[in-house]
Amino acid sequence: MIPLNDVLTGYWTWLNDDTILRSICGSTGRIIKGQKRPDELPNPGVTVHLPNRINSSDFAGSTTMLKTSIEPTLIGLFADLNDNQSVNYPLLSTMCARVHTLASTSRPSITGGTVHRLGAYAESGPVYDENDPDEAYMVISLGFHIRDNA
Repeated sequence: MIPLNDVLTGYWTWLNDDTILRSICGSTGRIIKGQKRPDELPNPGVTVHLPNRINSSDFAGSTTMLKTSIEPTLIGLFADLNDNQSVNYPLLSTMCARVHTLASTSRPSITGGTVHRLGAYAESGPVYDENDPDEAYMVISLGFHIRDNA
């Protein structure tokens, strides 16, 4: 099975190498590998996180499990609130649309694996961040089918 760090690095690189998403986020370093963003990181920003792993139930023959998994990934999109404390819908929508475009037109490269297809895609509506009253966030959940090349 492919190490989780290799899968996470592949997803992070896929997002971080996209010049359009990076330009939306402003400066470099605002696309973070892991669930927790540094407190001092300005918005807009993106996090990419692997909450768990789903092994396929496909079997080859009666005893050999195929080396295929679905790697669910959570992508957090963060933006400051507007001056009137309302959600910055245009910015969050632009970020969300870019990730959606990436997910529908390209695939991450995973060391030791082959990414076959997008298996799931969902997004949350904007949520006010209780830990940071000046920002809101959205979460995109997606999962690609990945085959271990070993």
